[in-house]
Amino acid sequence: MQFVDRSIVNDVFTYGEDLGLAIHGAVANQKVDYAFFLTNEGSSNDTTNFNNDMLVGGRLAYNVLGNHGFTMSDVADSKEHQLVLGLGATVNRPSASGDATMIAGTADAAYRYSGFSALVEADIARNQTAETQTVGLLGQAGYFLIPTHLEVAARGAAVLPTASGVTNGYEVGSGLTYFFKGHNLKLQTDYAMLINSPLVFQGAANAGNVVTTGAAPGFNQDQVDHRIRTQLQLYF
Repeated sequence: MQFVDRSIVNDVFTYGEDLGLAIHGAVANQKVDYAFFLTNEGSSNDTTNFNNDMLVGGRLAYNVLGNHGFTMSDVADSKEHQLVLGLGATVNRPSASGDATMIAGTADAAYRYSGFSALVEADIARNQTAETQTVGLLGQAGYFLIPTHLEVAARGAAVLPTASGVTNGYEVGSGLTYFFKGHNLKLQTDYAMLINSPLVFQGAANAGNVVTTGAAPGFNQDQVDHRIRTQLQLYF
């Protein structure tokens, strides 16, 4: 990843891990990546379902230029343009009392070339039961000041719920990473200003995020936090 961790958008829209079946791969000479999955509904992660309802979803990604893959940053100082466009959607039906039927979708684009990289993403999760939705927006970019080694990056993110009385949340930040040996060995430091923080979830006691439970994400109005993180990553 380009930063120490993912953004607040991921906190709201991610599913995490669960029991199920996934099929993924690439076709059309590696131009199209696909993933389809069927899992236990999301509000009872890694446990037996309350009933027979399932979470169904999938994603398609098209490599318009080159083969972008699933990593961030242009560590290889790419000599050819790489551009990928992605679309995904899920449906999650309730299996416990109080849960909501959720429909979610995402669209993203990632690009890199000659030490520069950029990522934009838009997410929406609609609570069919309450007839409300939450929108997530993410944009980040990075550039290598020293090719293949020293990268500076910036990020902006927003979570915009439409449920009555729920506050929006925002993240603005920057990062600096030194790659000793690509993503396998790197030292990262990032800073973020979190506006209307911290993120809390309302509703069901086991609420993990908005896409599985329908619980509107909430932020503390007018609370601003400043976060600094440093991480040394060794991967082998």
